[in-house]
Amino acid sequence: MTEFSFLDEDLQEKLRQAEELVERYPDLSLTATRTFCEWLQDALAELHEIGKKRPGEPQHIFTNRLRSEKIIPPHEASLFHSIRRSANSATHNKGARALDARQKLAEAKALAFWYDQIRRDRVAISSNATDITERRAAERRLAESHALVQAVLNSTS
Repeated sequence: MTEFSFLDEDLQEKLRQAEELVERYPDLSLTATRTFCEWLQDALAELHEIGKKRPGEPQHIFTNRLRSEKIIPPHEASLFHSIRRSANSATHNKGARALDARQKLAEAKALAFWYDQIRRDRVAISSNATDITERRAAERRLAESHALVQAVLNSTS
């Protein structure tokens, strides 16, 4: 999965697992996709130096906290929520369709690319950035990454 070599090995493995299971075991694929997204949110929290999810904190509350702290934009937060809800439904209702699992996997991959852009530009857009040209370029790349998420989602609809 070289296209995701920017992710740490655990995240790459979870994404690979979701991809391998998607056709044969879509419910397990959704569970792996959800776990990937939870780990990705932990990575975002660490990147922004707020720490991982608090013990006992439900995932949807953690996602909302990251959104309210402006770490995750509203659109990306809704993707995280959607993936979580789909995996919950597959687990509790004992099944999922491969089509749904493929859609959520595509959304998770779009979130991975978005995360990579955030990670690469974190220093440039921090409040410590002094070069306005560098900051504007980073903000432009972030806008482009948001557009990429939209394009990926539109192509899988």
